[in-house]
Amino acid sequence: MNSSNSTAKTQDVASERKPATRYADLGYAPVSIIPPDADVSPLSKTVFKKVGTDKDARGKVPGFIGDDGKWRSFDYRGQRRTRAQLAQSDREGAGVGLLVGEQADGTDLVGIDTDTLDRHHATVARDLIDARFGRPLVRVGLSPKALYPLRFSSPPRRMKILLPGDTGHIEIIAGSQFVVEGIHPKTLRLYSWPRGRLGAFADLSIHDPSELVALFQDIADAIPGARLAMLDGPATYIEADGAGGNGPERKAPKAEALKRLLAQIPNDHEHAPSYDDVIRLGNNIKAAGEDFPDEALDMFLDKMAEWEGPHGETNDLDEMEDKFRGFRAERCGGFPTLVRMAQALAGPPADKAQVIARIYFANDDEVAAAEADEAAFLASGKVRERTFVDDMLDAERKREQGGAHVPRDVFGDVDLDADIRLPLNAVPPVIETYAIDAAERSGTETSYTILAGLVAVAGAIGNRFVIQPKQNDTSWRLPAVLWGGINGPPGSNKSGAVAAMTDPISRVDSAWSREDGPKLQDWLEKKAKRRKGDPDPGPRPPVRRAMLEGATIEATAAILADNHHGVLNRQDELPAWFSSFNQYKGGGQGADRALALSLYDGREARVDRVGRGSTYIPSWLASVVGCVQPERIQALIPDLVRDGFLQRFVFVTGSPGRRNSRGADRAPNAEAQAAYASAVEAILKTVPVVKAPVTISADARPGWDAILDRIDALAGLPGLSDAWVEHLGKWPAIAARLLLVAHVLEHIAGIDFANVTQVSAETTERTGRLVGWLLLHSLRFYSTCVGMGQVAEDARWIAGWLLSRPPRSVVHRGVLKQDYGAVRNDSARAARAMDFLAANDWCRSVGRYDRDGATEWEIFPEVYDGRFKSRAEVEEQRRAEARRQIEIAAEERRKLMSEQVAG
Repeated sequence: MNSSNSTAKTQDVASERKPATRYADLGYAPVSIIPPDADVSPLSKTVFKKVGTDKDARGKVPGFIGDDGKWRSFDYRGQRRTRAQLAQSDREGAGVGLLVGEQADGTDLVGIDTDTLDRHHATVARDLIDARFGRPLVRVGLSPKALYPLRFSSPPRRMKILLPGDTGHIEIIAGSQFVVEGIHPKTLRLYSWPRGRLGAFADLSIHDPSELVALFQDIADAIPGARLAMLDGPATYIEADGAGGNGPERKAPKAEALKRLLAQIPNDHEHAPSYDDVIRLGNNIKAAGEDFPDEALDMFLDKMAEWEGPHGETNDLDEMEDKFRGFRAERCGGFPTLVRMAQALAGPPADKAQVIARIYFANDDEVAAAEADEAAFLASGKVRERTFVDDMLDAERKREQGGAHVPRDVFGDVDLDADIRLPLNAVPPVIETYAIDAAERSGTETSYTILAGLVAVAGAIGNRFVIQPKQNDTSWRLPAVLWGGINGPPGSNKSGAVAAMTDPISRVDSAWSREDGPKLQDWLEKKAKRRKGDPDPGPRPPVRRAMLEGATIEATAAILADNHHGVLNRQDELPAWFSSFNQYKGGGQGADRALALSLYDGREARVDRVGRGSTYIPSWLASVVGCVQPERIQALIPDLVRDGFLQRFVFVTGSPGRRNSRGADRAPNAEAQAAYASAVEAILKTVPVVKAPVTISADARPGWDAILDRIDALAGLPGLSDAWVEHLGKWPAIAARLLLVAHVLEHIAGIDFANVTQVSAETTERTGRLVGWLLLHSLRFYSTCVGMGQVAEDARWIAGWLLSRPPRSVVHRGVLKQDYGAVRNDSARAARAMDFLAANDWCRSVGRYDRDGATEWEIFPEVYDGRFKSRAEVEEQRRAEARRQIEIAAEERRKLMSEQVAG
């Protein structure tokens, strides 16, 4: 575009609308934005040196025209522009940005920036934003990127969601500015406001900041692979891809090692341009230096002292010290994350290996000393758990020294044919006794009735009680909401199991309907017949409900409006429920699905329907239990995993090969049946909503940490899909909810709950066994129904192929493509699979590279040393059987052909 023509066009539009002064009149704090075709002064070094590059800041950053007629940037937060200066910028064709953060009336203006060109991710974010904030105004520059301006009663937390596949991010703009008018620097078109332009600031609805936190959690849950970062106050960067948690693996082995590692991570404006980088670095330093906090603080301050901004800005070290002391790094990766940060900056693989060497081996003397320490430790007979860094260090040392390799088991086999036996003393007795009895009589599986019973009791509890899993973090409190799926073939009496365990709730629900239904009908008739002068029939009488079936989102909203404690959603066929969202609308997706997802969390909601107004629900929550068949759920999985819908469910799967039974012909265990029904009815009818949360006692903390450690450990199982890892991410909350169910049932009989608000060590230990049993069921479901990730699937096939053949020292990509049809036309896919094996110490790339990656790999001899003997035998038998079946089919074909010729 011609520069002079572009400027003229910009000036015409700007002078016609006088946008900056208009926004000032509307109550905002506007700043002028440098036009995308502006002539920038060399005095603005940062903006000037980026002109014409892919980081050109024109059209995005505030500025003004200097005496030389060229544009300059300035400290727009510290130097507010006068009305005359804004008018001058209008005449010069400037764009307009609005300062965000605290405004003149004490409320805060914030922008939600969906900075992604991935249309699916942008649509998911838009739908969830609309569902929570009622279709706010939106500014669009380069679609589908968008910005949503909102007003809050107090400063919200700064958050960012990193989207999978490097497709962008979604963040809160709360401390700078966002552009509202002008020419977009990429499209060279005016920014648009498809839902209408901003009006007066005073007319914007005021929201609570907690809604923003809930929104970002919903978006992160709805997009598989997304990572949520809390970036201010006592918040923590959530390392979804790292070794987060409280284990020893996140700690640095010693202060000197951390100091050497930090020396390899530059902290300057180029590598750390934003406050987000300060938060991430500081949290991980604090996590890594947990055993030497004072030294860790000194190291952090040394890194902060290195930083200098583009205009000579430096960090206030006193302020940085206060921030460091406020960091809470419990969920950070710590030392391993810092290692990865250093390696990301190191360049080629050889340099990445040197990162490890520089941490531990400053010189030969130190190598010798470290080896002597290790020898002494091993001689002492003590046992130490291996850490992330141990594995990396050993691998690099072995490669450098040409020593033995340690190929890891990439198969991660689950015995899918074995029964998953229920541990003793794992299930609350009032559920277990009746569940076993019901399963034996109906001929179904005990796992079916137990899961149905757990979800039924959770549905009865709802938010009458909430649990606070963390000792000090009062912001994370959970209602007793569980979603359970019973996965089995037709004829396995899944529905019978659900019916038996939900019958007490069904009976209470029917009784309430009989009591309250006529009252509502009478009220409706009086209201319809009322004439002028007749007495007001009063408020609409509520209809109590405990359970719903087959209800649409609209019907669910009507029921929950009267039942703030939540309900049980019983679905005979879960796929029918999944398909019901937006069933009266085109496309089959949208706000209904987002609302269905949020039933899991129990927050407030507003359901808007054209022609029916808006329904406000203080507690939008429901436990869900239903049945699925493996074939039907597999067909739905690609859609269900994309926004975390499937990952919220706990599935139990029947034992493979188990034959259906007619069941025992005997009377029910009347005592067990009555005890279970009484417990459910007591929860529904007599237990009040308790305000104080249930917490985990000090004696129970070790048991709770052991549950979390088990969940974390399963994330490292090789080769399962991303959906499995995302499902595991839900398990800390699922485990806490199971703990709450067990606690309530333990104390339901004649105990004042106000005096029993702490979960005991015994209950926690029992729940730990239950969690382990259910995790095995989840593992079976994800292994058989969801499957592994493509790279791991390919790597396992290749690993089996290697073991089934005579040992070889080198494999060429062409040979792989010839023998493995799945990668025949995809060289990059073959290379990714081999990279997976290389990461697990099976091989290393040798020879040349091309655009698809490595072309040849050396196979380490340790692969054939017998450690995988049983797997090799299985692979050889399986492939031999496959060849036999092919030969049989070929022979049969020859017979058919010969008969045809003879005929």
